[in-house]
Amino acid sequence: MNYNGYMGKILYVNLTNRSIHEEELDINLAESFIGDFGINAKLAYDLIKPGIETLSMGDPIIIGAGPLAGTLMPGASRCTAWSKWPVSSTIGPAGGPMNFGGNLKYAGYDHLVVTGKSNTPVYIKISDEDVEICDAGYFWGRDTYETTDKLWAKYGIRNSVISIGEAGENIVKISLALIDKQGSIGRFGLGALMGSKKLKAIITGGKKRVQIYNHTKFLQLIDEMLKEVRDWPLRDELLEKGYMGLNFDRYFYSIVIPNYPTDQNIDIETSRKKFGPNIYQQKIKKARLACPGCPTACRDIEQIREGEYVGQIAYHQSFTHNYPIKLKLKSAEEGANYLDLCERFGIDKMAVTQGMGFLNYLNEQGIIPKKELEGFEFGNWESTRNLLKKTVYKQGIGGLLADGREGFVKRVGTELVETLGHYIKGADCWINPRSSGFSPMQLDLALNPMGPISGKGGFTRMRHSGAFIASSSPGLFKKFARRIGIPEEKIFLILDSPFKINIGRHLRHSQDFFAICSSLGLCLRAHLSQFYYIDKLADLYSAVTGIEKDTDQLKKAGERAWNMLAALNVREGQSREDAKFPKIAFNNLKIGDKEFRMKDQFGIKYLTEEDIEQIKNDYYNESGWEQKRGIPTKDTLARLGLVDVAEDFKNRGIFDE
Repeated sequence: MNYNGYMGKILYVNLTNRSIHEEELDINLAESFIGDFGINAKLAYDLIKPGIETLSMGDPIIIGAGPLAGTLMPGASRCTAWSKWPVSSTIGPAGGPMNFGGNLKYAGYDHLVVTGKSNTPVYIKISDEDVEICDAGYFWGRDTYETTDKLWAKYGIRNSVISIGEAGENIVKISLALIDKQGSIGRFGLGALMGSKKLKAIITGGKKRVQIYNHTKFLQLIDEMLKEVRDWPLRDELLEKGYMGLNFDRYFYSIVIPNYPTDQNIDIETSRKKFGPNIYQQKIKKARLACPGCPTACRDIEQIREGEYVGQIAYHQSFTHNYPIKLKLKSAEEGANYLDLCERFGIDKMAVTQGMGFLNYLNEQGIIPKKELEGFEFGNWESTRNLLKKTVYKQGIGGLLADGREGFVKRVGTELVETLGHYIKGADCWINPRSSGFSPMQLDLALNPMGPISGKGGFTRMRHSGAFIASSSPGLFKKFARRIGIPEEKIFLILDSPFKINIGRHLRHSQDFFAICSSLGLCLRAHLSQFYYIDKLADLYSAVTGIEKDTDQLKKAGERAWNMLAALNVREGQSREDAKFPKIAFNNLKIGDKEFRMKDQFGIKYLTEEDIEQIKNDYYNESGWEQKRGIPTKDTLARLGLVDVAEDFKNRGIFDE
């Protein structure tokens, strides 16, 4: 069968018996679930056995590429990996940038499924349908950068590499993988999953190309989008300054403000002088870095210009330099080295930073005595670096951090972690809803079935007044809502709210749009996703694949994919009870002489737990889900064509007779 947009094959690699086989991609499956996110969700439902232990032999890794991946479409560089994650024991997508998805398609495949475990270190090589399981003994013990460089030296830099570092090898639960050294994937434990399988890396590439059904229409649509990007007033400023320069204050208040009370004042102006845009430009940034085909770029090539780490080269998004501020490190150079070590080790900088903060707080409260910190002093670079290395190798107190929330539970007990910790569904809450305003992105931290993954479903940002802001007015919201395909009658309901915008009803539609973009293989960063319009995406999908879809059909496909994600986790026992914010989030947060409380995004009201429950009611109502349990209803699943899932729920006793 001839495919357009799709390569038409799913590759299966079993590391236990070293078997390799491929299956044809069912075109009906592709039409229903679009690609990447959607098809991966269906594969996960079929392949992940309910209740399976994460990190076990039967826990697969599923990687997918959307129909726009590997084409000239700007931003079509995203892929997702799915599994049951070690950090949260939830199932869902881990998104990654650069061009692994495109190169997987150039090798002849839309999806890759890795099962089993190897007894010895291996890597998988995929090139023009030539697939090998290769010995990785030479690479084991090397960091992500060195592993990638050596694989490129062997096979060529036009290939794409997913690699793990020492954290993954040591099955540190908060480990991740890197794509081409330049972007992370799988912060809920992909590194540990690969390490448990003795899978050091996957390298892919080839000479095949994605067939386009209607080149003329496709190129016309791309030209229209590129013109809008070029005309965007902030594009040049973003290219010059990056996220750090464009949004330093917003990232400071959403990321830097700690989750725990402290007597130490957090001063934005002092932080700006040490780590802000000017210092970053002068001492750290070398050049901009973009994923293939991106006209805006969100990453930087960094090179430290002076001091102990002079000459160090790394690849980051500039806003990540807020994490060293959170750790109270003393200089931009120390911060850059901290981030570089996290990337090379293959450990999630969000989770390990949050873990160090919680450890420090428990020590301040007298719960964990100072002697157990093994010399760790908050704000001291040498001791921070030592603790990071101990975490990677699971040594001493580092073994506690390596397991995330579970490590703290083992040390101080569930009750204390539930009372004092800042975790949702077992994972660290990466932004602070008390300091940044409660928007759909904050709500998604709890209502995303996978857990508080960065930005999933929080499709809220838009262009206005020289900045990215979240749903800043009812008038702007209407434009945004129409862009992502929210029906007019639903817009009316969303705007009928004492908080100006009903973020519960809003979020459900943002999640659908997220699923659409992720299924197509598109970047989800605000600087590029703000140029996606659902009608144009429907036209692009039709032009690339030859499968006609209008906006309603595409919207329904996104809803179908999101409900499949929800169903996966409902089958694992997830319910409304799990979609809750940590208790500490409802307490006043005093930082030095400043105080923060959870309030709606417009500052109309301080929010209580009862307010959040009502917002959740609205979300479940808008989604067509049961309010009591927070799960998709039989009628909703049937409407979306997920009759097999509804039947499975019935057989498992999830639905009543």
